[in-house]
Amino acid sequence: SVHAVMLLLSCGLIFVLATQLGRRRHRAAQAVVAVAVSGAVYGAAALAFHALGVDYVLWLPKWAYLGDATGTFVGRTAFGAFAGIGALTGLVQALQGHVSRLPTIGPGARIERLLSRVIPWLFVSVFLLLAVLASHSRGALLVTLAACLVLIVAAAVGGLLRARHAVVWIVATGVIVGTVVLADGDVTVSRLWGEGDWSGDRPNLLRLTWAAISDAPFVGHGVGAFEQSFYPYRDLSLPRDVIYGHAHNAWAETIMALGWPAGGCLLMAIIAVVFVCAVGVIRRRQDQIYPAWAVSVAFLLGLQAVIDFTVQIPALAALLAYILGIGYAQSWSQRNANASDVSRDGGLGGERSSVPGD
Repeated sequence: SVHAVMLLLSCGLIFVLATQLGRRRHRAAQAVVAVAVSGAVYGAAALAFHALGVDYVLWLPKWAYLGDATGTFVGRTAFGAFAGIGALTGLVQALQGHVSRLPTIGPGARIERLLSRVIPWLFVSVFLLLAVLASHSRGALLVTLAACLVLIVAAAVGGLLRARHAVVWIVATGVIVGTVVLADGDVTVSRLWGEGDWSGDRPNLLRLTWAAISDAPFVGHGVGAFEQSFYPYRDLSLPRDVIYGHAHNAWAETIMALGWPAGGCLLMAIIAVVFVCAVGVIRRRQDQIYPAWAVSVAFLLGLQAVIDFTVQIPALAALLAYILGIGYAQSWSQRNANASDVSRDGGLGGERSSVPGD
């Protein structure tokens, strides 16, 4: 419980710092680039280890998920989600390179901008999508594709993309994904047709978790103590000789740990931030890509949390807090925060002058 509280407080502090520092658009731009580049670096290392058949997590021999790309993570699903966030962030950069408004330019300059600001980031997205496939996590693949769709739709709703451009982006994304899956997705696709996430242990694990919730609906069983508190509820429907440290449903596990009042407050605190970001996508007249990024990443991890505990992995929880902080900061008026940035080329989003009254 002490460890779990420390993680929650750390993520809260990361969110506060990201919110304060992310108010300026050039820092928000740097945050997107940092996540995309770091994701590419981790993805390259994971793919290199996977291609060489090195089943190690850094210098430690792997004891699980042999033959799957996991990078610096133990589980394939966690790495798949991390690589998926990187692929999504590369798409954010590509979209911003496409929609950045400049003075009227000719066809040659448009092609040059396409080659310099869109194609490289699409390459990063495709590269990290290969990393997702190499993890052989079917859940990570599906939620990544769904999050990419959410991002494009959010960009269209926010006015960053025209409807016809959004359709083109969706079709292009589908073609790229289909090509990548056909090239190197045979294992992941075969797993999609195998045992589903709602067969096997998961339904019984979720059923018993709800039984535990019904026994302590107001006070819960203790944050971070699922493994210990689940023992009395385990029955013969879970015959495998494994220890369950998580409920494989982060939503239900939060309620089991804290009870409905405190657990609901924790979940609503996160949902409220995502809601503000969603409103910011519609309300803002510039830089809507940042709250759209936050909404799509929250959708990715929130959807996966229905069938797994990925969002409870410290690295991913911290990354979510960081991205939500940037998106939350950029969901409000930036008139004062960006006053000193009007004449600065801040990279992603820095070419557009501040709009009075935004």
